Amino acid sequence: KNPKGKKGQRFLAWQGWKLDRFEQRLTLINRFQKVDSRDTVVVEEDREMTIHWKLPFEMHSRLAQIGFSEIDLYGDFEMKAPTQESESIIYVAKA
Repeated sequence: KNPKGKKGQRFLAWQGWKLDRFEQRLTLINRFQKVDSRDTVVVEEDREMTIHWKLPFEMHSRLAQIGFSEIDLYGDFEMKAPTQESESIIYVAKA
């Protein structure tokens, strides 16, 4: 219950996604809705975020093409080699 009988604001959030394997792109679509006491949508906002991914051999090739020679990889900001379970791969490249 809300303090002193005051009613708070209510929001709904929805998420969907589009995957393009050929372009190696994932687009997340988020919808936020503010609703009144009768669940009528008062305000609605959509936001999209696109994530591109590259495979390790693609990154090595691209970095080498633009002049980087020393290329080190780390997994999950731990300064250790990445594994299959790594959520992130960090590239450190020197020209």
